[in-house]
Amino acid sequence: MNGFKIKKIQSLTLGEKMRRARNEKRITLPEIAKNTKIQLEYLEKLENGDYNNLPADVYVRGFLKSFAEYVGINEDYLIKSFVKERRIQNNIAGDKKKENGPKQINLSKFSINPKILSIFFISLFFLGLLFYLYLNLNNFVSNPELVILNPANNSIIEESGVTIKGRTDIGNNLFINNQSVLVDEEGFFSESIVLKEGVNIITARSVNQFNKEAIESVSVEARYSKPEESKPEETQPVGENSESPQADDAPSEEATNESQTESDSVEIQEAETQSEVLGVETVEEEKTEEKDKKKKKD
Repeated sequence: MNGFKIKKIQSLTLGEKMRRARNEKRITLPEIAKNTKIQLEYLEKLENGDYNNLPADVYVRGFLKSFAEYVGINEDYLIKSFVKERRIQNNIAGDKKKENGPKQINLSKFSINPKILSIFFISLFFLGLLFYLYLNLNNFVSNPELVILNPANNSIIEESGVTIKGRTDIGNNLFINNQSVLVDEEGFFSESIVLKEGVNIITARSVNQFNKEAIESVSVEARYSKPEESKPEETQPVGENSESPQADDAPSEEATNESQTESDSVEIQEAETQSEVLGVETVEEEKTEEKDKKKKKD
């Protein structure tokens, strides 16, 4: 013997390193779980080397990082040990899988808690909302569809009424000449309209649930009243026709004669008055002349 002693060196596992680090700080696992938000069962499985019942490796790395920061040690010191031990366990498990057949799925990691349920229902709600908006996006941003199938625009109808038919979006409110009209399950509508004689304007208006509206109008001319037949002129005998104008003209001729007689009498009276005046003037002139002659003789 040369006097040297051989000392056996034993490396620590990940669980032993974690246990030693927290014991030096006098920290318990429940305290670490409370302050790092890591479930206590995961910490226990890490210390016991039960890696098969842990979540995915990416989560385990996060657990080890939070643990190292809390107890004040290097995180790489723990993560490298975990990767090494995990690889060894996977190799051993792979060999056992080949020997024992397919491995049964461990359902313990899929445990359902209230937090998972709340996330599930919130996600389901938003998915339903997105699906609803997708279905109604066209109705929200554009005007509804409205088509008048009958009657045609600028048509002429020889009746006092017409049936207006058309199609619009299902669930819309439809109005024809401001009167509400029912729309069937396929979006079709039909309504009878009373027409007045002449040109009629029929207006249809469709309003959807987002207050978007479409308006269509057609012009219809109604000609339902028959024109009165012109009566032929009645012919009368020649004798009757010849007599009637004379009979009608008779009163006018008599009136003309009377007016002519009155005018003649007025003219005669004026002439007589004028002649009388002239006669008086002539006598006076004659008397004056005689007086003048006598004066000349004297």
